[in-house]
Amino acid sequence: MDKERLEAVVRDVKTTYLRKLKMLLEIDDEENSHIFKRYQYAFLHSMFNDDFQSESDDISSQSYFEYKLSTLLPDESPSSVAHKKLSELHFTDIVDIDTYQIVDTIIDKYPSDFNFDYFKHQEEIERFLRRIYYIKRLISSGNMETAKVRCGEIETEFEKELTFSAAYEKYIEAGIEGDLPKPRVGVAKPWEEKVLTDHRKAKEIFCHFLGDRVMTEITWKDLDNLFTQVVSCLPKLNKKPYNRGRNPADITLALKHLDAGLIESDNLITNVGAYKEKLSSFYRYYAERLGGSARAVRDMKHEIPPSNTRGAFSDEQFRRIISFASTLNPYQKWAVWIMALTGMRNGEVQQLRQQDLAVNSKGIYFLKVRDEAGSVKTLNGIRNVPVHQYLLDKGIVDFFENSKTKEMFLCYSTNEKFLTNIYTNIIKPKLDLPNQTPEDYILSLYSVRHYVFNVLEREKVPDKDIEVMLGHATKVSQKTRGKYYLHPHVLEVQKKYIDLIQAD
Repeated sequence: MDKERLEAVVRDVKTTYLRKLKMLLEIDDEENSHIFKRYQYAFLHSMFNDDFQSESDDISSQSYFEYKLSTLLPDESPSSVAHKKLSELHFTDIVDIDTYQIVDTIIDKYPSDFNFDYFKHQEEIERFLRRIYYIKRLISSGNMETAKVRCGEIETEFEKELTFSAAYEKYIEAGIEGDLPKPRVGVAKPWEEKVLTDHRKAKEIFCHFLGDRVMTEITWKDLDNLFTQVVSCLPKLNKKPYNRGRNPADITLALKHLDAGLIESDNLITNVGAYKEKLSSFYRYYAERLGGSARAVRDMKHEIPPSNTRGAFSDEQFRRIISFASTLNPYQKWAVWIMALTGMRNGEVQQLRQQDLAVNSKGIYFLKVRDEAGSVKTLNGIRNVPVHQYLLDKGIVDFFENSKTKEMFLCYSTNEKFLTNIYTNIIKPKLDLPNQTPEDYILSLYSVRHYVFNVLEREKVPDKDIEVMLGHATKVSQKTRGKYYLHPHVLEVQKKYIDLIQAD
């Protein structure tokens, strides 16, 4: 289960129930007035309108105090609420599981869904709610002063759970006011417009990866991943289609293309160091003004490479990824396998539909990459990709044919970072994969695509076939592609090429 999504549920529960508690204690007068108006309206109807049917039937015997208690914090078991909240988040292919399968089989089939983090966050919600309901009992017994003290303690703790996004916004506000820590040389001055724009751009990039993560839970490994998986993989923003002036839309488009795997290696940014300086400056503010710690940024292992160039995994690393993917749930597993053994871009994989697996007249199975399914980088991206024999042996045909939905992966996750998160949060830490190759080239999810390219090139596959199979920009005209490269006998040849990749 994605840790980021679990943390978001926990924060939402804490925010909601703390607000309800403050309403009970009449700390939040504006919200409290809404509760009173609803009670007043229903109460008066119960007194003077015999035909009125609503909650007033119950209110006529309730005081306003009792109504607030039962409305804001109805009697619920904290453990039941915790289970319900996380169950709403949880998704898995339940229809594929026999109701009476033994627990060990389910855990074996869905290890990343029912992992320790899932139950740890469930426990965190339950502990928090037990404190909330303890304060409710204090209020019910009339011990309002003690209840307010306990509520204040929870609120103080919650305020310390500052998210990266909120902390960075405070940093920007301080920069606008010229209220940042004193620089080593000179004095702190309000940011000029260009500097402010650059920091807002950096915030959008950083928050794309860290956004709602709590500051105290962000480690140096998270910051390393931020730079290897996001910052270092961004396109040059001074080139089309990202150079339409300094506005957020340019960054949004760049991040969207990053998630979809539409950015090629020859178009990567070169000013990675400038973003690292901004992150260090932010952490200095966080430590000196917000009482946090800058240890995460100090302990980063990421180094700015001489050239910001993507690398490919080694044969051994690639096969470990293929093997490890078998431990993931079906959607995660097949998404990783398909990307790794076809060279398709992550966005192309995620938008696959049930109808996109087909077989030609020669019995060759292939995956159709089409623009009607979603985003493709260029017209060259529209292609037929032969299915690797490993995927056929593992049951890809059954996986597609037995799907209960038309969308193969969007039914599981609509998050554009779906595959990136699998690599960053599960595969990379579990396999302890490095950030860079020995030659200082960047390793990321996209490196599996580079591996496919390297293998095909190493095996002397013709350049034009590699370009067509991977959807690269090519000198092959669209007319020639349609006449020759989509012909059944060519797909048969390309099937032999793709099977040159050794999966085990």
